[in-house]
Amino acid sequence: MPEIFLGDLSQVKLFDILKPLLMGKKTGKLSFKGKENGEMYLEIGNIVHAKTPNSFGEYGFFTIMGWKMGRITFEPDQLPPERTISIPSEQLLLNWSSKKMEWERIEKQSLPTMLFSVSPFRKMGKINILALIDGIY
Repeated sequence: MPEIFLGDLSQVKLFDILKPLLMGKKTGKLSFKGKENGEMYLEIGNIVHAKTPNSFGEYGFFTIMGWKMGRITFEPDQLPPERTISIPSEQLLLNWSSKKMEWERIEKQSLPTMLFSVSPFRKMGKINILALIDGIY
């Protein structure tokens, strides 16, 4: 079955695209193409795999949820090549919401010259945030 264009992240929030797919218990592959590329697989309304060039699983999901640009397409009935997310989607979304609020709090308290980036290096299931001041770690 051909890809279905769902939207552009510069115009719509990813959660608004995900919600009807999860509620409708859809199975398939979401592809993200832009400055950054990634994919997310749904199976009967559950997010079971997420992958970017530098991350996968729950961390990959968090990375994709932070993207603000890129085209999103959906290929129905595409099964995941692997399962890297084992928690229910509701819990995954709650974890993401918590991380998002934490990230916004950190950004609000930072200096104007600081830039933040999620480190591609992962230790013991934790997400590392790198603070850059004038582009230097």
